[in-house]
Order: sequence, then structure tokens, then C-alpha cells
Amino acid sequence: IDLSVEGISMALMLRQEFASVLRQKGGVDILIQTLKQRTT
Repeated sequence: IDLSVEGISMALMLRQEFASVLRQKGGVDILIQTLKQRTT
């Protein structure tokens, strides 16, 4: 499922954000921690 608002794909935005976290912070474990922090 994808949501598009004003021509911007939600899936694309999340993919870019996840890639940025992986590049800057260095790993899947950090990405998972970041996602958990955002959902609590």
C-alpha cells in the first residue's frame, strides 16, 4: 500500500529516510532503534 500526497509517494519518502539513517548512523540496528523511538 502506498499513499501519494501532492505527487509525493509515502513509500519513496520512507525509503529515502531509511537510507539516510543507514548511511549516517551505520546499520540496521540503529535504524530499528530509530523506528522504535518514533513509534513510542
